[in-house]
Amino acid sequence: MKTSVLDCTLRDGGYLLDKNWSEIDIRGIVGGLTNAGIDYVELGFLQDDSNGESVVFRNSKDARKYIPAERKNTTFTVFADCSRYNPRNLDDYDGQSFEGVRACFFKEERKEAMEMAKVVLDKGYKVFLQPVGIMRYSHHELLDLIDDVNALRPHCFGIVDTFGSVYEEDFDDIFSFIDRTLDKQLCLIFIRITINSYLTVCHSIFSKYRVTGVL
Repeated sequence: MKTSVLDCTLRDGGYLLDKNWSEIDIRGIVGGLTNAGIDYVELGFLQDDSNGESVVFRNSKDARKYIPAERKNTTFTVFADCSRYNPRNLDDYDGQSFEGVRACFFKEERKEAMEMAKVVLDKGYKVFLQPVGIMRYSHHELLDLIDDVNALRPHCFGIVDTFGSVYEEDFDDIFSFIDRTLDKQLCLIFIRITINSYLTVCHSIFSKYRVTGVL
């Protein structure tokens, strides 16, 4: 089994800075992570509306300036909240900017998320599907969701619990269930989970996360 690391310092840390990192910080973090060989680096947010924030992008052209000349082995991604981004605003993939879009959605937004992911895939990008609040799903609901995911064939499917309700035994159960049912050709990511009382590690640079224990 191959293990990869996705760093979302710029995106998640952006919440603490009103999504306005300085350009020197952005370039320094991107350069450091690339030189360190981090597999995936999340540059910021895809949103329809922006007030000029440095890590909010409407399309790939807006983010292009932060891509280093030497990417080495790093893949760059962005984060898109299903309720805040119309994928029709995304330009076709041209190899000059980010390669992947991590699409976040609540359970009630599942249909819209699948439609969004299909548009993004058709434009040539890798899609990372991230259902919010994994503990809100029953096994039956998870199975229905994974059937959709297997049919869509995104790059990755994420186990996520933004709200910190996952305990160790919950994670073991959820991971085992998804691992059994997800297409083996797809990547399964364990990202941004706060496991109550069990993890106190924060891999974000300068501790620019909203909570301790976020991976």
